[in-house]
Amino acid sequence: MFKRLRPVIKGLSWRAFAAFDTMAITAAVMFLRTGHINSTVWAVAGSIVGMELFSKTFLFAVHEKLWERDAVAVPVPDVVEPAEALSYDERLEDLLAHLDNQFAANRRGELR
Repeated sequence: MFKRLRPVIKGLSWRAFAAFDTMAITAAVMFLRTGHINSTVWAVAGSIVGMELFSKTFLFAVHEKLWERDAVAVPVPDVVEPAEALSYDERLEDLLAHLDNQFAANRRGELR
């Protein structure tokens, strides 16, 4: 059940944190426009924060669900099982062999 609520909880926690930023920006813009800060400024800032809390939380949850359902295709590399994983020495040998092949192909003029 928590997995289904995770995007909502995550969105709410972010919006609570970001509300301070929205409140400060709104108050600063209103101060620059009016030249003073009073209860009206804080009421407007609070209204904007309240509207954003619901709208952006909803949009964040939708965004998170789209990513979870692979609506956005992001290539994920194959997982190599530990038993199949090459040791450091084996990987180094493979790399050196590849570089030797590339160097030889370059000398033969095949890489132009």
